Amino acid sequence: MSRVFPGDRWVWRAAGAVVAVAGILLLVNLLQQRELFLGSNSVAPRGDVAVIHSGERMCVRDILVPAGTQRIRWTIDTQGKPRAPLDMQVTVHGGPVLRGHAAAAAAGGLRPVDVPMSAPVPGGRPFRFADICLEPKGAGAQIFPWGGNQLDIKSKPIEVGKQRFANRPALWFLPLAHEKRSILGQLGAMFDRASLFRPGFVGPWMFWVVLFGLVPGLLYAGIRLLANADAVRTRRVPVAAWVAVLAFGAAASWALVNPVFQSPDESEHFAYAQ
Repeated sequence: MSRVFPGDRWVWRAAGAVVAVAGILLLVNLLQQRELFLGSNSVAPRGDVAVIHSGERMCVRDILVPAGTQRIRWTIDTQGKPRAPLDMQVTVHGGPVLRGHAAAAAAGGLRPVDVPMSAPVPGGRPFRFADICLEPKGAGAQIFPWGGNQLDIKSKPIEVGKQRFANRPALWFLPLAHEKRSILGQLGAMFDRASLFRPGFVGPWMFWVVLFGLVPGLLYAGIRLLANADAVRTRRVPVAAWVAVLAFGAAASWALVNPVFQSPDESEHFAYAQ
């Protein structure tokens, strides 16, 4: 054991306690059953994007909808008033017209609203382009869908009657049933998707190796370096070189798992914490 855990015992004991607590918390979160989402349009609900009155219909064009979607989640603000019933129409390009309805709700304010559909979006391809329209029903009805107050390079403006708004609503796509799965049960699918748009030699296997081999190895090496700081100082290779190796390994692992086409901003935040 002294060869595996050399140096200061209290460093190993303190690190072991931290790793044990963090490991339990991590395992609990990995095993926790969470709602299954099929996808989204990658827009966060940051503010209202349009106002829709009774008799008006808001439409968003050319939205990629995952096959199997039979429920769409909107973020709707009623400004404190009871929410009116909602009708939804999903026109699949080259496919059927699907209709959805959400009953009225006494609770108002800013809330997520699920609108179930008459049938799922047909398969054949992982995603289908569709036009999605939402309409509040009843006299005096008024809603404020939330989303992002800008367009990206491929999105089209929101249409409300003859008006156009250069905004995007936040949309989540779900199956009809409220299915739940754990993150641990979806690691295989996550690693398959993460390996897309990567160099040819990168496959799902590499993410298993990095997250369950390299990262624990870096953690162990860092603790070992700290526990043996006095002894390392007397060796030919300076401490700074070992620290640099560990830092490079951590940076390389993070660079690999960071989603492709993401700006470097979030990785820099992570680097600050490290």
